Formats: sequence, structure tokens, C-alpha cells
Amino acid sequence: MHAETIRRYAEQYVKHINLPFLIYARVDTVTEAKVRMLKAMGCRTFAMGVESGSERLRKKILFRNISNEEIIESFRLVKSFGIRVSAYNMIGFPTETRAEIFETIAINKKIGADAFSVTILEPYKGTPIRKMCEDDGLDPAYETTWNKVQYVPSGMTSVELAGLHRTFPLYVRFDPSRYDDIRLAEEDDDAFKKLMAEHLGLVNPP
Repeated sequence: MHAETIRRYAEQYVKHINLPFLIYARVDTVTEAKVRMLKAMGCRTFAMGVESGSERLRKKILFRNISNEEIIESFRLVKSFGIRVSAYNMIGFPTETRAEIFETIAINKKIGADAFSVTILEPYKGTPIRKMCEDDGLDPAYETTWNKVQYVPSGMTSVELAGLHRTFPLYVRFDPSRYDDIRLAEEDDDAFKKLMAEHLGLVNPP
């Protein structure tokens, strides 16, 4: 959406509605002028997709030719206006490695979003990424289900992918000195519950 279109809409929104709101945006469309107008309209939260911290995956699999530096700068810009930011991430892409999942964890650490989420790839039929998954062994008859391991990149296991999915917020929020504990929690339920309780205490202190 062009800045002038936002400006005209902003005037009418403030005049006739004037309620706080959140917005979903692509990081490569964020500009200072747009953010300033949205702030004036009452925008409280910007939700933007990181998807992956791997530039290789974003370019070759997602066809999003944007650098990590551009992503970090877009989040920094929005935060500079005092707007809450939320980051969306995904793991389980074709050819993705454990190391690349940690690239996604690393960029989330740098962004420092107020909130973030991570989902497991859902390879919908008819999409280019579905074809990539089928070429890598996914049953063409498979029906996509929500937020569970359904395709596993070569070189990883379903247990490993599920473990990284559930511990993703721990890796993002905790210091790297705790990574050995978190690695154990990828598969150990008791260790996971203990660390999650600690994590929730940090996010929502009593």
C-alpha cells in the first residue's frame, strides 16, 4: 500500500473510527513514513513475518530476496516509534538444516520482538513448496494438518524437528549458556516442563 493511500485512509480512520489496532505487514514494505502515519492512527502492534533466519532458504525456497539486515532494521524502525512488534517464524522447510533453524533463533534474538511464534511448515497442495516436499519424499496423497510434523527435511528426524519446535522460545529467550539444558528438553518432558516454567516466569513475572 502506498504512503499516500495510507495517509488518506488514516485521516478517515481517525475521524470515523479512532480505535487502537494491530497490523500485519511484510518487512520489505515498511518505511518510516508509513510507520509514522500508522502510529498516529493508533496502531499498537506490528506483526511481521521473519519466516526463516536463513537467507539461503528465504531466497531459494520462499522466493523472498531480502537480507537479514533489512529484516532487523524493519523491526528496529517500528520499535523506535514505541509500537509493539510481533515476529512470525516457521521451521521444517525443504533442505533446511538444524544449523539454519538456529539462524532463525539468532535473528529473533537480534530483533528482540515483544512476542513471537513458530509453526511447522504446512505443505499445502498446489503450492511450489508442496512440490519441493514431494520431490523430497512426501507422499503426494498426504493431507496437510495444522502445526504438526508432516514433512521432515532430509538430514533431520521428526523427533528432532518436533523438539526444536517446542523448545524454540527457550532458545530465543535464554542465554546460550543454557543451550545444553534446552537441548535435553527437546526430548525430555520433565526437563522441558521445568525450563518452560522458568521461561513463563521471565515473560510473566508474578
